[in-house]
Amino acid sequence: MNSPMPRIRIPCHAEQEANVRAAIRKGQLVHGPQLELLERKLAELFGKKHVVLTANGFSALFLALRAMKATGGEVLTASVSTCCAVVNAIRAAGGRPVFSDVESHTASMDLPGPGRSAVAAIVPDHFGILASACKAPRPEGGRFIEDAAQAFHSRARNRSGADVLVLSFYPTKWANGIDGGAILTDNAAFGGECRRLCAYSDQRGWEEEVRYNLRMNNVNAAMALGSLAHLDEEADRLAAIFNILAAALRGKGLAFLAPGAGEIAARMVVADPERERLEAHFRRKEIATSRELMFVCPESALGAYPVARRLVATTFSLPFHPLLQEQEIDRMEKAICSL
Repeated sequence: MNSPMPRIRIPCHAEQEANVRAAIRKGQLVHGPQLELLERKLAELFGKKHVVLTANGFSALFLALRAMKATGGEVLTASVSTCCAVVNAIRAAGGRPVFSDVESHTASMDLPGPGRSAVAAIVPDHFGILASACKAPRPEGGRFIEDAAQAFHSRARNRSGADVLVLSFYPTKWANGIDGGAILTDNAAFGGECRRLCAYSDQRGWEEEVRYNLRMNNVNAAMALGSLAHLDEEADRLAAIFNILAAALRGKGLAFLAPGAGEIAARMVVADPERERLEAHFRRKEIATSRELMFVCPESALGAYPVARRLVATTFSLPFHPLLQEQEIDRMEKAICSL
């Protein structure tokens, strides 16, 4: 009997533990040098001039929209996602979400045609696959926010055409800061406004616009810095695992979502009309599966998004992370081949 294979394990590197211990010993829990160092490293890694660190990915999305004055305006985004962060950020910032269908090969948004005016568009990169929409013409009068929370490795290797790039340091995103987020931009005025809204520690009296307590803590920055030291080896490991599983799936004639050239998969997502049969097969082999995509638009609107409906109904993911052992990869490969 095989031991159950979990869907995910979270890496924790010696550098992360050492960085966090050092910050704690020095009493640098909230403020400290790791914050500035992480900002510099992210600016260099992603090719953006200004970086604002936040408490989590949701707060990065929310603050970016607040800085764009999205209140009352339309914000375009995908009708499906892996969580509700984007749609909740739009609504919390006072925007009105307007949904689009998605592309079959990226599971990311397919922008509406010309004529739709919006204050912003939040374009998610699902499963490490970079969204085509970031290369498309921008909505008239609007800005692109690229949500690269699931594409840290891919986006670090490919420069973004988006006006604003948002990251997450939640542990399942591989760049692990326990939690945290970041807003990256080349626009100095926009970056400054995000930084001002992010914290009210320097506020000394009444201001007309509300400010927030949504900044990253130094101990989280210390954790994230330790994670950055292993980006290349993790990316290489993920690419190697993906290639093995992809070859097995192709051999059985099964479809899956694949990263493009220079991109690194963050999930191994299978797409098949017989999803329930396949999931039952992997359960019998004690291999965990997960359904990643869900609708984030109102149920009444589902008829407008046929590609999204198909992906939600047919996709599931297999265990996929840098800590997969060789025997576990072999076990998954054999399970696929025995379908």
